[in-house]
Amino acid sequence: MKGQLTIICIFLFVTFYSFGQKVGLVLSGGGAKGLAHIGVIKALEENHIPIDYVAGTSMGAIVGSLYAAGYSPDEMIEIVTNPEFQDWAFGKISDKYLYYFKKKEYDASLVDLNFKYDTIIKPVFPTNIIPPHTMDFAFMELMGKASAASGCNFDSLFVPFRCVASDIYANKAIVFANGDLSSSVRASMTFPFYFKPITINGRLLFDGGIYNNFPVDVMIHDFKPDYIIGSKVASNKSPDMDDDVFTQLENMIMIATNYTLPDSTGILIQPNVNYAGLMDFQLAKELIKDGYDATLAKMGEIKKRIPVRKDSLDLISTRSKFIKKEHPMVFKNIYMTGVNSFQKKYILKNIIHLNDTFTVDYLKKKYFRIIADDQIESMYPSSRYNPQSGYYDLLLNVVREKRFNARIG
Repeated sequence: MKGQLTIICIFLFVTFYSFGQKVGLVLSGGGAKGLAHIGVIKALEENHIPIDYVAGTSMGAIVGSLYAAGYSPDEMIEIVTNPEFQDWAFGKISDKYLYYFKKKEYDASLVDLNFKYDTIIKPVFPTNIIPPHTMDFAFMELMGKASAASGCNFDSLFVPFRCVASDIYANKAIVFANGDLSSSVRASMTFPFYFKPITINGRLLFDGGIYNNFPVDVMIHDFKPDYIIGSKVASNKSPDMDDDVFTQLENMIMIATNYTLPDSTGILIQPNVNYAGLMDFQLAKELIKDGYDATLAKMGEIKKRIPVRKDSLDLISTRSKFIKKEHPMVFKNIYMTGVNSFQKKYILKNIIHLNDTFTVDYLKKKYFRIIADDQIESMYPSSRYNPQSGYYDLLLNVVREKRFNARIG
């Protein structure tokens, strides 16, 4: 009788622990190397390992947000291996959206100096190498519907999510738990001087990897999981190369990060991705495979430590229920900041006729037409679902061009 009671108690304990166990996934930054995270997620899903929470920084924030927004691993692979993804990463506008009649003609100048004027004239140095327009629009298009479906509450996404950005002025990390999903992720991956920083709630924000490139502390503080799986593709220092300015910048600005996990409550996956550079996005397939293989290599240990399983049909059903909450991205109203009434009328006229609705595909063509205008420096788009109208509002933060050129040669 005593032996039977012991067996029953053990059974009840294991059953309770299994069903109550929650698993958090933490994804490091690391530029293109972070594409390996997709392979990690794919291997975990195929082996029925639950992912109850996700936290990521920089490229880890991009991958984590796509998963939290309801994209399956195969859908994420399709996104990052599409040639358009290369366009986003390097700021290239697809030929079908180029307007050649507005393209600047080449000339024979040897030196091209930009000046900005308000009340005084002063030289202007670029804040970013890569134009962010294609990436900004893509993030809105990919994440806008999920952000609306969650009510801009990251706990209500398909998987609860956190990402980290850096406030350079305040010298601290900023954790996003709510707000516009695409803008939060855009802030988290804004590598200084490569991408243009964005302002959220009055703060100018940069890449979260500067202060916290592996947000285990955020995962523990916000979600308190029973077990943590970490995917690490970054390191604290890389050898400087005289022709690799991005590695030099990374070594200068990023503080040391603790990439360890407690042995009792965590397991670290480290894909072999040292062959890839910060911007080697053309290696997407190889990087994803490395993440997948590295996870399978530790799957025995993962299954031993995480007894609970996520049924494939249950996962598909949960994902489907979340996606059904999304509204088709059709816009009606447009709101703008940074422009006067005449400039607003000009932009509106170039996008849509009064009282008409328009799809995101239609908007894309008009958006790049306006971006081609030499009177506009930047135009950051974001979407907001309006339950009263049943359509999305388009929010445009416009920065007018205040520069003139001096060409020497």
